Amino acid sequence: MLAINSLMLDGKWSNQESSVKEVVSTARVQSLKKLVKEKLHQWLICKVNDDGKGPNVLCKEGQGVIHLVAALGYDWAIRPIIIAGVNVNFRDAHGWTTLHW
Repeated sequence: MLAINSLMLDGKWSNQESSVKEVVSTARVQSLKKLVKEKLHQWLICKVNDDGKGPNVLCKEGQGVIHLVAALGYDWAIRPIIIAGVNVNFRDAHGWTTLHW
């Protein structure tokens, strides 16, 4: 009982709470990153097997997938996109390449 009371008095309880929140936050980020990687992989496979432009398509806003991942800072996604057939110099609707981001 004394140990529990000392947690409350010394502010250790809030430190413990902060540590738990950090672990949960890190786990959420890792789960989200894994989900995004899986979805990107599925999308690339679908586009590579699709007749037509493949992954060299633009969204309604005029961005390609390579521009989107560059703008988001997802460096890990550039290589799979290039392997799928998107040229690193692929230009968006405004003439920008990945390097502009």
